[in-house]
Parts: sequence; C-alpha cells; structure tokens
Amino acid sequence: PTFNARSCVGCHSSPELGGSGTDERAFVVIAPTGVDPSGGHVFRRLRAEATGAVTAQMPPANGVIRKAPALFGSGHLETVPEAEIRRPVPGGRFGWKGRFAGIDDAVEAAFVNELGLGTPRYPERSAASAGHPGIEISQEQIRAVSAFVRALSPLPVGQLSQETEQGRRIFYRIGCSNCHRPSFPTLERRGLSPYTDLLLHDIGPALADGINEGAAKSRDFKTPPLWGVARTGPPYLHDGRARTLREAIAGHGGEAERTVDAWRKLSSIDQTLVIRFLQSL
Repeated sequence: PTFNARSCVGCHSSPELGGSGTDERAFVVIAPTGVDPSGGHVFRRLRAEATGAVTAQMPPANGVIRKAPALFGSGHLETVPEAEIRRPVPGGRFGWKGRFAGIDDAVEAAFVNELGLGTPRYPERSAASAGHPGIEISQEQIRAVSAFVRALSPLPVGQLSQETEQGRRIFYRIGCSNCHRPSFPTLERRGLSPYTDLLLHDIGPALADGINEGAAKSRDFKTPPLWGVARTGPPYLHDGRARTLREAIAGHGGEAERTVDAWRKLSSIDQTLVIRFLQSL
C-alpha cells in the first residue's frame, strides 16, 4: 500500500545501475517513532489507493534522511570471514546502521520498505490487492536480485600517480585508515581495497540521527566503503549533508576527532593530495 519508488533504480543509479542516489528523490526518510515491516524505521512517502491513484504522505516531523548506499562490490564484502575482522561484528555488514547480515536480507527488506512489494517474510496486503495473500515477490525473485547485486563489480580505480600516492600516505598518517581499513586478506588476494573495517563507530553528536537499530545507537554508523566514493556523490555522508569530500571529512567527530584535528592542521596542498587520493579510489 505504501512505497518510496517503483524500481531499485529509483535510488541506486549514480553513476550507473547499482550506484547511489544523488538527489532528494533517492533519499529515504527515517522516523525514530516509525516501524517498517522489516523492523526498521523507513517512512514510505507514497500511498497507492484502491482506485489506482498515488498520493504523497505527509512526512513525520521528527524524520531524518539517509542516502542510498552504492552497491558496487557488496558481494566481495559479504565473503570476508568473521575471523579477518578486527573485532566481532555487532549486527550485520550492510546498511548505515549495520542492520542486515547479508545481501539477501537487505534485498528483501528493500522490496517491502522501498517498493511496497510483499515478500514471503514480510507479506503486506493493501486495498489495491484485495483477495491476494500480500506476497508479490517470490523467494526465487529475491535470490535473483541478490545474485545481480553480488555480481556488481567495484568501480574501476583511477590512474595511480605521484599525487595519489602522496595522498595515500597522508591518509594513513593522520589516522583515516583506523576505520577505513584498506582491505582484508581475502580481498587483498583479489587485488581489492574497499577501505572499510565493516564495523560500527561513534562518529559524534553532530552526525547523530536519533535512531537506535540493534547494536547501533544514535551516533553509531557502519564504516562505508570508500571505493568509488567520488563517483557516487556528491552529496556525501549518511544524510547527504556534505556537498564535498572536504566537508565530509571535516564533519566527522567522536572516534574520528583526532583524525579530523590532524586533517585541519594539514596544509592546503596536503589536504588536496588526500582528496586526489580519494578521487582515485
């Protein structure tokens, strides 16, 4: 009965199919007091009436927004063994709050929360589907879409240069790699560097969203992979508040406070080198 888009491409389209969302239509509204069919807090902006008309719903006053994450390379992240992660993973590997253990879980939740299509785990009935059990998507269809997501390769890396190498060294030196871990043994053997540790981190009160999901509190977010970061934005950060990579870096707090202090003390030239490095990922 309610939904946010008619297709996965409605949110995952930049710079190509499977990417992120870069305009307000691709941002999901999250409401602390709301509960979606999968147990999260997604507010669905559109309603399908029995007549076939689609109307917009009034957004909640306490809603916050989240940017759709890019899906490139998700299949590789799913294969990283627990033993290669620095500490036990509270929750899952996918979603800004790490709510989904695997791609199948995330895909099924997206079908019901974003597209309004009932699944075997989350059947939903509406006035427009009277007489039906509320299941519009089969388990086989979920597996097929999950297989497609797993097949999405990371975006090609940019050209290596003396500039990007200098930027990489500064990135390590000021502590960005403490959370944006370059890789894991399983992925290193494939020549892949996602730049995430797959863990939740407190990134400070300024970025808190008032949402608690499982082990993740208001200030906790899963470290997003940085591969392809410059091509799946702007905007950046979980709520799209940063219009540039510089703003995204400066916006970090909490566990990243020391790193941000070190960033601010860099010369303009060194900051530019870090940005050039990020643009090459």
